[in-house]
Amino acid sequence: MNCKMSEHHVRFDAASASDPTNIEKQISFQKVGPKEILVHLGFLQIDHRYKITFSIPKTVLDIQGLVPDVNKCRSIEYTIMEFVESLNDYKFVLDFKAMCDNVVEEVINLNSSSKCKEVRIILRATVIGKGKGTPMVRKGVKSIEIMDHSESDN
Repeated sequence: MNCKMSEHHVRFDAASASDPTNIEKQISFQKVGPKEILVHLGFLQIDHRYKITFSIPKTVLDIQGLVPDVNKCRSIEYTIMEFVESLNDYKFVLDFKAMCDNVVEEVINLNSSSKCKEVRIILRATVIGKGKGTPMVRKGVKSIEIMDHSESDN
């Protein structure tokens, strides 16, 4: 992917943005510790609300029967709309609000059904402020609302 920063603006190469095989267009993840997965959501626009859908293979998490810890998954940035365990993976559907011009990290805590094991899913997004460019939205990220500026200040 060709991405240039100039005068605090982000510009993406049109060819790479339209290429469906471009790996940079996918939500990606990496194991950063024995019980931590970092999920890269990419660039998002400030004051936008997104529906974010992604799956993590069970082979990466290496624990069966995980469920979100509702006591630790409280955030004004995201809401878990759907969490489904299938035969091969865990599917997440989130409502995510991009409210500050910065690199944002939020954590989803998952516990095994016996509560003896925990996994942290770290969501990372770069939120671009007004007038600083147009983000290349990744597959699985859909803008669903432009929020009033006053809504993101609360």
